[in-house]
Amino acid sequence: LQRYYEFRYTPWLFGTKEDIAELFAITPTFSMSQTATKLHQPNDSYEQFSEIGPTTVRIAVAKYREPGLTAMLPSLSTTKSNWLSGRDRHEELTIDGVYLYDRQKYLGWLSYHEIPGIQWVMLETNRHYLLLKSDGKLQVAFYYESPKIKKSYRIVDGRPKYSIQVELQGYISQIVEDMPEEVMIQKSEEKIEQEIRATYEAGLKHQADLLVLRNVIYRKDVRK
Repeated sequence: LQRYYEFRYTPWLFGTKEDIAELFAITPTFSMSQTATKLHQPNDSYEQFSEIGPTTVRIAVAKYREPGLTAMLPSLSTTKSNWLSGRDRHEELTIDGVYLYDRQKYLGWLSYHEIPGIQWVMLETNRHYLLLKSDGKLQVAFYYESPKIKKSYRIVDGRPKYSIQVELQGYISQIVEDMPEEVMIQKSEEKIEQEIRATYEAGLKHQADLLVLRNVIYRKDVRK
């Protein structure tokens, strides 16, 4: 892309395993403009449900070149699981995972289900839900907004040990099963921690820094 000076750095950038012609043939829900899809306006849905954030060419290239970052390119695919049009399933675009690049090398692909905590460690996150369940049945549903993230590290036996503090504010959107407030908070904290750890471990298998931990050291001392 960088070979052509006419090419701008503002378009959205995605990776995909699908047929590109099929992606462009997808029509929006509710008979809206053809540009009202995740391919052209990914921010609209991301502001409501912040899962995997969209990226422009400019941001992707900057992260691709940055030694202290793992670049994550959203993976675009199709699904028929969300909407019905009459009695027929309506096909729509969805972000199903990320392609990983680090130090200008391709590391692999991860599905969204493998990185369930990615939204809790991204400052770009606007709003996301959290579901508490027991035996597969919903107990309480929350929405959390705009995480505040603090990262630090210390060197132990010559190796860095990281600490992440995530502060969230939100509200309860649904209560199916009564639960004391302190239990709700405890269970929410435990699940969010589990999701963040699962995301870290998924990235570790690909040698990818999904929690942007290495950048903490890099910003402080680029020689490390």
